[in-house]
Amino acid sequence: NITSPANPRETQPHFFESKFPELLKLLDTVH
Repeated sequence: NITSPANPRETQPHFFESKFPELLKLLDTVH
């Protein structure tokens, strides 16, 4: 994960890009 102390908000899109597919997989397994 890319971390930038000067601009933490910059890292959020990268975080969601990597986590969103995992969340979708979890939702698929729940249903």
